[in-house]
Amino acid sequence: MKKLYFVSFLFLIVVFKAQVAPVCFNSLLAANTMTVGGTTPYEICVADFNDDGKPDIASGNNGTSNLSYLLGLGTGAFATPLNYPASQAPWTICSADFNNDGTADLAAGDAASGFVTLFLSNYGTISYGGTPQCYGIRSADFNSDGFPDLACSSSTGMSIRLGSATGLMSSPIIYGTGGPGRCLTIADFNTDGNQDIAATNNFGTTVSVLLGTGTGSFSPAVTYTVGAGTTYISSADFNADGNKDLAVCVTTAGYISVLLGSPSGTFAPPVNFAAGPNLVSITTADFNGDSKADIAVGNANPKTITMLQGTGTGSFVLSDVYSLIDAPSFITAVDLNLDGISDIASVSSASNRVTSILGSSSGALTAALTYSANVPSVIKTADLNADGKPDMVVTNNTSSGITVFLSGTSGFSSTAVYSVGASPNSLALSDLNNDGKLDISVSNSASGNVSVLLGQANGAFAAATNFVVNVSNSSLVSVDFNGDGNKDLAVAGTSCVVVLFGNGLGGFAPAVSYSVGLTVASLTSADFNMDGSPDLAVAISIGSVKILLGSPSGTFSAGGSFTTPLFPYGVTAGDFNNDSKSDLAVVNFAFDNVSVLLGQGNGSFVTQTTFPVGAGPYSIYTTDLNADGLLDLVTTNNSAGSISVLLGTGAGNFAASTDLLIGTNPRSVVSADFNQDGRPDLLRRVFQATSTFC
Repeated sequence: MKKLYFVSFLFLIVVFKAQVAPVCFNSLLAANTMTVGGTTPYEICVADFNDDGKPDIASGNNGTSNLSYLLGLGTGAFATPLNYPASQAPWTICSADFNNDGTADLAAGDAASGFVTLFLSNYGTISYGGTPQCYGIRSADFNSDGFPDLACSSSTGMSIRLGSATGLMSSPIIYGTGGPGRCLTIADFNTDGNQDIAATNNFGTTVSVLLGTGTGSFSPAVTYTVGAGTTYISSADFNADGNKDLAVCVTTAGYISVLLGSPSGTFAPPVNFAAGPNLVSITTADFNGDSKADIAVGNANPKTITMLQGTGTGSFVLSDVYSLIDAPSFITAVDLNLDGISDIASVSSASNRVTSILGSSSGALTAALTYSANVPSVIKTADLNADGKPDMVVTNNTSSGITVFLSGTSGFSSTAVYSVGASPNSLALSDLNNDGKLDISVSNSASGNVSVLLGQANGAFAAATNFVVNVSNSSLVSVDFNGDGNKDLAVAGTSCVVVLFGNGLGGFAPAVSYSVGLTVASLTSADFNMDGSPDLAVAISIGSVKILLGSPSGTFSAGGSFTTPLFPYGVTAGDFNNDSKSDLAVVNFAFDNVSVLLGQGNGSFVTQTTFPVGAGPYSIYTTDLNADGLLDLVTTNNSAGSISVLLGTGAGNFAASTDLLIGTNPRSVVSADFNQDGRPDLLRRVFQATSTFC
């Protein structure tokens, strides 16, 4: 069984604010992870392999000697990988139409044997030997015949194979590079219309440039010293002078060396820019839509992508650092969701997963705004002071209190702490005394009562009044169960559900208890049998959801029981398939997934469908995050330190989860438009020992 560990006491909220042309990525789709069908994928490449107009990803899986194709959906998400065996262990891959049939093919190089293999769509494979230790392979037309050729950076230099209309390649011609090769980039460096090559020496100190003649041959290499530990290299016009420049990962020193080019194909001395530790890969693109080339760098430890924003003069400023769940081994820039904005695809050889990070030109991610609370456990948001801005309420689990945060001009400007019962662990916001102001109800697990704080003017609250429920309660909802126009409360106890009927003045009748027989984890309310009376869905820890059917008088009767995996810690209701019937979504802590049970409109549900999320999902929230009119799901993943976003299709299914690393032990999440930009933002509560940035 998984265990929970809790430390220190910070509450974190992230607000994504608009800035001027930042290098940035969509906050809700920042880590769309997909497992490839093999192990130790060192590189990926992007092309349209199935001719549907959408970019796909191919990975070369060195550990299992196979290839995985992840066919793109055009949204930044991908279908289940298709896997094909490879006769050799691919280390490096690239794509081109090698046999001139109009469909993208693959070329893979093996670092151990030196074999180069072509994977021709619909035509099988062709392997070529004679190239020692192929560490980097890329394609271009070096002899101007209209057919793609191959350049392979190897232990003995640069190996060139000339292509043909059938996909057959010539014997290799090897050019010295002043040392063992590592990675390469191809561009026209001397503006003569011919393709040239720049390559790094394998963890050496130099970059070698070979200028092409346009006939398939190259002039002798010219070397440039950069720094110790050269690995990946990329090219772009960084200073807008019409000449291609170079950017080199200097892994050991932890910086990027930029060499500005000239019309003759020579390069100025390098200028270095810090890019974090453990640089493993680099890619260039205009990520923020300002027509200036930027740089993205993959950092293996910590697991991040570092963004360097180009100024258009050949210099760069550190823009953002993005946390990933997996340590990147290779990254590449591409428009994955066809919105005209550059995205990033990353692969991790350690986790065998591909991550897509969707770009945005409308606002940068800023550092997390940090607000202190005393071991917060649950958060809720609403406009508490009628100023049109969302405020928030947080339960303080160890201090027998709640904290109210009121929105200001930037973030939350004022806070107030109110005493409640012992160990508050759930809350609801509703108008309990019918005065038009929101009130707070808090379930207190250690004191066996519910605290009610009546709202006053300007977001203040009266002192708590406590109502006995005589159970160790874990979850709370506020609904009008008996149709009298007054809000009532339902509280999840250890093995029962307790209902308190409101009198419309902020008071309640004595509690009425309904046994469910087993350990209750959470509850939610909706009209599951469409009779006009609210019902209850109760998540049971041993692996089920029990339904209590409501009546016009507010009494409940036993409904059905529906199977889920063990430890369904959170449950929420919504219409996920647009049939006007309430459905259920349950997070299953022990199985790292979400169960979706589609309602039949009679209080019963079809057999669950499960969707994977991050490790140790603890709570679940439903809202429309992408403004498509369809309900989406968000889970907090306690063990993974992440949230998972599952975008709804409107048919009861959900796209593969997009995971965002957010900090230690996240327990609760809500959504509101915190920065008033018309788009929903996410607010999450975490336990964390030190402050976190996203």
